[in-house]
Amino acid sequence: MISWRKHYKTLLIGVGLLLSTSASVHAQDGDPANGEKLFKANCTACHALDKQVVGPALGGIVAKVKADAGLGPDWLHKWIKDNKTLRESGDKYANEIFAKFNKVEMPQFQSLTDKDVDDILAYTTNPPEAPAADAATAARRRTPTRCPFLDPLR
Repeated sequence: MISWRKHYKTLLIGVGLLLSTSASVHAQDGDPANGEKLFKANCTACHALDKQVVGPALGGIVAKVKADAGLGPDWLHKWIKDNKTLRESGDKYANEIFAKFNKVEMPQFQSLTDKDVDDILAYTTNPPEAPAADAATAARRRTPTRCPFLDPLR
């Protein structure tokens, strides 16, 4: 017979880890490639992944919101789609963010679907890596090539 008391602590730790990572797992449900397109079309006027522009840097925003306020992707959906209503409802974290960024009103994106928002959150969580060009390829692009037919000294 299995003694559940021996495994109780392990089970609790496992459940705790599962619950603490649910925000990042939810964000990964989206399509980062589509999220990148949507991010560039809708967000880059005020946001970047790695630095504050008008609004905060959005790289890792799902984990940041979870760590700062214990809120998950559902809160981010509400914020992105209609942050004004969220602030007017008295949401403490929404009002803190609004005040922190000089009360600059973020546009409402009610036309974005839940899938669109999930895709954007997936992109901010796991942006696709850009292919790195090697130094030789970059040097060839900068160095003009000579045409043997036009260069008689060659």
